[in-house]
Amino acid sequence: IQEAYLYPGRKFLYISLHKDSAENAIWDIIQEELERQGLKAKQDYTYNKNQKTIHLRNKSTIRFHGLDASYKEMEKFRGGKYHLCVVDECQSVNQDLRQLIESILEHAVNDLRNDGGGILCLAGTPGTRLGENYWYQLTKQIDGTNTPHPDRLKGWSVHEWSAPENPFYAEQFAALCQDKFNAYGPSYLDEPSFRREQY
Repeated sequence: IQEAYLYPGRKFLYISLHKDSAENAIWDIIQEELERQGLKAKQDYTYNKNQKTIHLRNKSTIRFHGLDASYKEMEKFRGGKYHLCVVDECQSVNQDLRQLIESILEHAVNDLRNDGGGILCLAGTPGTRLGENYWYQLTKQIDGTNTPHPDRLKGWSVHEWSAPENPFYAEQFAALCQDKFNAYGPSYLDEPSFRREQY
């Protein structure tokens, strides 16, 4: 939202697994932030639910898009000119993430890199796909530590945090941990899926 207001007439893209999941993941957060900043629907922005696009008064647009319906979905971004692209839930993408990033999105944001834009952000949890998986290659750590693996792909700024570090989720996370402890004892902390999704 900040970037969209700072740079009028620019295009912004938020990509998740499906259009509906993209909308579900981010629209409430964006709407809350717009209201927090005193911006009013119809006056300062409009939301086209069919197109999954927010139109700001300054002519910038924020579009939600799905990726996993077909391998052809990524081709829709080819030739675009975006100030900022976010790809969320990278751990679950079934399409070729490397192709999406290196063959399409890097070029789609590059036009504006010397004019305040050129931002490409990938997000997600660790996931279960290892080996040559692109997301794993970008984020892999030395086993059992938070230390970046020396073979991690270069050229990316990686930022990591755990569930307890999220100030909007810390209280709920503490309650979840207490429930897990009550049900399973301290062994719940060794459960791979819990550690992967929360730490």
